[in-house]
Amino acid sequence: MCGMTAWQNKSTDPIPAPPLSSDHFTLNSSNLEVSDRLIRQVLGFKEIDRPALYFPGKWYALKDTEIHVIGKSYSEGKKVKDLISEELVHYLPVDHIALKAVWEDFHLWHERLQVFGIQLRVDDHHPLRLKQIFFKDVGGSEAQFELNFR
Repeated sequence: MCGMTAWQNKSTDPIPAPPLSSDHFTLNSSNLEVSDRLIRQVLGFKEIDRPALYFPGKWYALKDTEIHVIGKSYSEGKKVKDLISEELVHYLPVDHIALKAVWEDFHLWHERLQVFGIQLRVDDHHPLRLKQIFFKDVGGSEAQFELNFR
């Protein structure tokens, strides 16, 4: 891992254009079926085609945002980290996924998550006049979802 001092005084010319948008987020799930229900039924993502990779998983899309879910284990007991390098596993975790939501739908989302029995936390006193709903991935990853209402 590169420390800040290794690159802080470096510059490149020409400077590349910034990234255009997010590409995808990855979740490591210990229960693909539960993650699938959360992502499709609660959040409204659609499952999309996924290449035949050497570990279990599912891919989803909603407009320009994709979520790639990696199953942590196979039925025969192998774990993803047994199949790919430890170096790659280090880069797979995701802290949280923030999704934009419509301001007027705040109460609908709050009710929807409660109907599904999902524990949530609300922040409606944000200094940027932003309402937020936070909840954990119920599929077993450590990721947190964040709905931002502007």
